[in-house]
Amino acid sequence: MDKELPSSLQFQTKISFTRKIWRIGLYLLIMGLCFEVFHYITTAHMYFRKDICKKPLAWKEPLGRLDPSWTPFLTTEELHLTRHSQSKELFQNNLPFGLNNTVFLAAEVLLLLPQQGLPKSIKRLPCRKCIVVGNSFSLRGRGLGQKIDSFDIIIRLNDAPVKGFQEDVGEKTTIRLFFPESALPNPLDNNEEDTLMVLVPFKAEDFIWVKEILRKTPSKTSKGFWKPPPQVWNGKASHLRVLNPFVTYETTYIILKLRKSSQKWSTTGFIALNLALHICHEVSIVGFGYPDINDNVTPVHYYKNDYVSSLRLMPHDIPTEQMWLLNW
Repeated sequence: MDKELPSSLQFQTKISFTRKIWRIGLYLLIMGLCFEVFHYITTAHMYFRKDICKKPLAWKEPLGRLDPSWTPFLTTEELHLTRHSQSKELFQNNLPFGLNNTVFLAAEVLLLLPQQGLPKSIKRLPCRKCIVVGNSFSLRGRGLGQKIDSFDIIIRLNDAPVKGFQEDVGEKTTIRLFFPESALPNPLDNNEEDTLMVLVPFKAEDFIWVKEILRKTPSKTSKGFWKPPPQVWNGKASHLRVLNPFVTYETTYIILKLRKSSQKWSTTGFIALNLALHICHEVSIVGFGYPDINDNVTPVHYYKNDYVSSLRLMPHDIPTEQMWLLNW
């Protein structure tokens, strides 16, 4: 007959068994958490790990830039997504903030683009150090060209030239934001073979222009444009992207916090800055800012003689943008 264990020994045995159960449970919990963290890092956020770049991120509050449910470049898939919070703004607002009345035009343009989304050449960079080069006259004579060209991704604006200004603004261009009125007939005049040309749509006519240009059936009318756009555009369709209008919405109403009743929107420079905050790990800016409102001596841009008085009628809130930069 088996002898019954003393009560004290039975108690110790129960404690030892309970500890083993707790250890196993704790081990399983830790393994589960590790799996979740690994899954979190290696899927949706694999390109935005905070420890990838040794320096801290420039953007303190990431807004939606770490949200993988939408992309800063418009895609055919994006037009069919309704699960993310940005869909509401994208489909309820008109251009330049949404596609409410231009969804079909956008879809027609996207069908003409052989590639959409972020290019692999940018995706594969383990740490994307970007610089947004503004067009300010303050770039003249500073000799920053070599420093600008040292960044992984150089984002430029509109028709700002590099030829003749390489010493001050560099010569490399990874991404160039533009709209029809700022397009050059031959993009290679101031870009590289693989420069990504990103259309910032402000109105329905912008989509119509792109569609006609890509189909080689340009219209001779300039109705709806504040400046006649080129009738011939020799850019590559494979290197053309369309900016998601939500980027403009986010820049104007979430970052700058402009009132919708103001009927103003952010400058292309600020839109480019927000794009960089979505696709880059580190973001620098150069060539931003404007002369004083009463300064009619200093040009606004580094490449032409235009003055701040010519900006008064433009639909931008320059003082708010300047204040935001000072507090960034």
